[in-house]
Order: sequence, then C-alpha cells, then structure tokens
Amino acid sequence: MKRFFIGILFCLVSVVCMAQYDQLTNIPTVYIETYGNKSVTSKTTYIYATLTYVDGSNIVQYDSLQIRGRGNSTWNLAKKPYRLKFHESTKFLGKGYAKNKSWTLLANHGDKSLLRNAVTFTMGDFLGQPFSPAAHFVDLVLNGTYLGNYQVSDQVNVDNKRVEVYEQEEVATDTTNITGGYLVEVDGFGTSEEVYFRTNKNLIVSVKSPDEDVINTAQRNYIKQYLNNFESSLFGASFTDPEYGYRAIADSATLMSWYIATELSANVDGFWSTYLYKDQDDPRLYFGPLWDYDIAYNNFLARDFLNLSVSTDGYRCFFTHGIQQVELLVGIVFKIKPDTSSQEDGEEDTDGFGIFAFDDGDDERKERCHQQDTDNGVIEFFEVEFPHGGSFGRGQKVPPIRFSAFLDLFVR
Repeated sequence: MKRFFIGILFCLVSVVCMAQYDQLTNIPTVYIETYGNKSVTSKTTYIYATLTYVDGSNIVQYDSLQIRGRGNSTWNLAKKPYRLKFHESTKFLGKGYAKNKSWTLLANHGDKSLLRNAVTFTMGDFLGQPFSPAAHFVDLVLNGTYLGNYQVSDQVNVDNKRVEVYEQEEVATDTTNITGGYLVEVDGFGTSEEVYFRTNKNLIVSVKSPDEDVINTAQRNYIKQYLNNFESSLFGASFTDPEYGYRAIADSATLMSWYIATELSANVDGFWSTYLYKDQDDPRLYFGPLWDYDIAYNNFLARDFLNLSVSTDGYRCFFTHGIQQVELLVGIVFKIKPDTSSQEDGEEDTDGFGIFAFDDGDDERKERCHQQDTDNGVIEFFEVEFPHGGSFGRGQKVPPIRFSAFLDLFVR
C-alpha cells in the first residue's frame, strides 16, 4: 500500500511539473533552465542545464545536458545563438536525423524572415548535397525568459547522418592510415580556432575533425599538403587537364551544388566560410555541407566587412584587395571554364582579385562603383553574368566568364 501511494504521489508531482510547460504557439516550445539560473555568457565554457521539449501533448524532458554560446559575429548580436551538448548521443529531432550529443540553436537574428538558412538547407537537399543540416523551428524560453523563434539544427561534425567520413577518434601512430577522414572549414575567423593553418595561398583553414585533442603533427601536415596540392592544381598551367588539373581532386557534384546554392542565394559568406571534407583512401575533396546563409539573399548590410566600400545611395561594392581568404574559392569560380576569346595573344592570365559587386541594373550607380574601383587601383571592370542579376569583376588581364560554363561542367 505504501508503494501504491508513493507511486500516486510521484505521478501527481510529475503532472504538476509538466503543467508549467505550455506550448506557446503552433510550433514546439523548448524550455531550458540552467542550474543556479546562471546566464549563458561564454562561447567556450558550458554550463549545466535541463531541457523540456513541448510539442502538443508530447513533452520530453532531458535532465542532463550543457549549454554555451556559439557563432562568430552572430554572438555579438542581441539575440544569441547557442550550442547544446547532451550527456549521451540523442536523437533530438527523432527518426531520420542524427543521433549525436551536439546540436545547435540558431538565432537567425540578422535575418528578419528567419528563413534564409532553412531555405538554403532545403536547396542543398534539392541539389544533391550528401548532408544538409536540419531546420526545425521552435520557441525558446531560457530561464523563464522568452527569447523568440529559434532554429534547431545539426552541429556540423563527422557522424552518421551528418558528414559521413571515417572518424579518426584516436591519436594516430606511425602505422595509422591518416588519409582521412577530415572535416575542415575555409574560415575567415579561423585564427580563433584551436587547430588551423594557412595554405600556400594564405588561405585560413580550421580543422574540425580530427578533434584538437586527437590530431597530431603528421595529420595536420597531411591535410595541409593535400590542400596545397589542390591549390597548385587549380592555379597551375594545366588546371583544365582532367588528370592533372583541379578536377582530378575536386568532387564535381558537391563543388557545383555548393557553388550554385551560394550563387543563387548571393551569399557573400560563401567566400568567407565554407566547409570541405575528405574521406579515408578517397582522393577527392568534397564541398559542403551548406552552412551560414543568414546574410544571403540580399541581406548584407555591413560596411567594413572584407574592406567593403558603400556609396551613399546604398550601391554595394565589395573591395577585397589583399584579402587572400577568398582567393582559392574565387579561383575555382574563374578557372572552371574561362572565356579567353577577348584575351590577346601572349597576354598572361593573372590570379589577382579586385572587386565583387552586385549590379541592380542602374548604370549610373554602376559607373560610380566603377570609379571607386578605379580609385582603388583596379584598371578594368570585367563583368560576369550570374543568374541573380549580379556582376562580378576582376582586375586587368582577367577575361570574363559566363555562368553557362558552370552548367556545362555540372551536366557533363
């Protein structure tokens, strides 16, 4: 009888506790309470918390997880993004999604539509990306304060139903096969990461996998040399050769799906933050998954990012002189199939990169941007036709390229 009453009491307490967690709107509500009601103020230090997920009559509680901040520039915004770390691998989003400890809560504060990342992740699926992060929207209540709409998404890492390459989980020895897998990011903020390096083209690359406590010098040197070889094949004289050029290394399908998504969305972060990966015993370099598209689709209003120069009427000219972070990816764009019909005999192609501008069709504003470009030392303004109506310019001696070249490559 005593056990019976204890059981009844436990059920009543559970019902009372559950009753305080209501679904606020027609999307699920996530309640997070940190221990001691501590504020989440760090991107590096986790604090313990509980989480309650409310979706209609379905209420799931997690009593052991950790939370910290995440993001680079987005962490400085008013609505903060967060990273969750469960005690054990969890199917947080249910069937069809990864079972993993790490998940993200994207704030999408810079995107008032809240949809740009979700739309692009869906585009990634449509274009055939092997993995596109999840996009499940919830209302978030942190320590009793409603913070608004958040996007539950995967943490980009190596795992089943995420980036599916071999995971090097143990410190390598002299006999270990260190050809993969690797997950890296072309990362403008890479110098703030635990493990990063610069390629011969001065490209900043941060290593996401193997983890910083696993990767050793041999592995770091291997992936660095691998990307240096890719750069050499891309910028070398034989870059069009299918055996010795960059296409012998780059996986064409993921390269083109990454490029088309980045181009159609007009994502300026596409040349600043891009994931790449390589599997064990696989010579190819894969592009993706798609990530960080909150300032795409004509949503870029920064003034100083990438040496940005903006005219008083709002026409945007992207001056990137000396910004080598974009050089490898821009090099891919221009070296896929350049149109050399306008190039004079004996004229040398260059790798210099001058201006990136979106053209809204206003010739007068375009001329002013051209003048700004000339004042910054670029002699000519070559246009590239892109499907969103944009234009792309580089310095003298660089011939224009047409978007059809990318489609030619994609369907071959």
